[in-house]
Amino acid sequence: VAVRAKPVQQARNTRLPRLFSEDVCHRREHILDDLHIDSVSSDCKLARNIDPTSSSAHPVDIVRIRATTTWIRMNAWVSPVSCNTGPKCIFAFLVIASLCPALLVPIPAMVDYPNHLARMFILSRDGTADANPFYQVTWAVYPNLAMDLIVPRLARLMSVESATKGFYLLSQMLIVIGAVAIELVVKRRFHVAGFVAVMFLYSLPFAWGFLNFEFGLGMALWGIAASLEVQERHWSLRLGVHAAFVALLFMAHFFALGLYGVTIGLHELWRAWVRKAPVVETLARLT
Repeated sequence: VAVRAKPVQQARNTRLPRLFSEDVCHRREHILDDLHIDSVSSDCKLARNIDPTSSSAHPVDIVRIRATTTWIRMNAWVSPVSCNTGPKCIFAFLVIASLCPALLVPIPAMVDYPNHLARMFILSRDGTADANPFYQVTWAVYPNLAMDLIVPRLARLMSVESATKGFYLLSQMLIVIGAVAIELVVKRRFHVAGFVAVMFLYSLPFAWGFLNFEFGLGMALWGIAASLEVQERHWSLRLGVHAAFVALLFMAHFFALGLYGVTIGLHELWRAWVRKAPVVETLARLT
């Protein structure tokens, strides 16, 4: 603790920084009473009344003051509760409330949801004794297959209705948490991104039932967050992250892949302009 030297006659009125406030010492004495320790109580009183820089301070007292300072600083429960606790609780409540309309009804209010549900029934029973004889499943490489690949596998563990609704809830959560992930990477703190994402959950893509697009959008947000996190790492790591998310987004929805590519490209151009990076380096990062 750095304490300015004062005259000896004022040593008794000297007070150290707020670390030795009355409240801290009171709480410290209360905790130590349960542990049957009484040394810090006297040290707090000593620290409030002794100036370590004065000529009257005993070396043993100075050591006790410094030891008490270190001991109090190392205990995290003295620190106040984070000011983000309130907004985080409100955010959690809003997320749960936003999922209730889908959880409380058999079929969410989406135009295309019955069509998705019927297709999932056909895909989940394909190749079994219950397969529908009027439909034939033909697989091909299409950039819109997230639901078709995931839900039939989940339907082996639960009903088709539950698997389809679970995919929808997963898509919603990917969007919300993906927005929060980007904000944590950029700002290193929780602020408003999660609230904005929750506000736009029930929008036109939801009304029309674009489940693959919503899933792909959530994956794109996570891909952007991962790309920003590794943007200063080795090129091999960046290549691996981009390759993985490009493959996943192509499977999920082609429009989500386009959003991911445009966002990363614009960010790289902004980064090159701010840092005045060479053209060769910028082209290498873009390719």
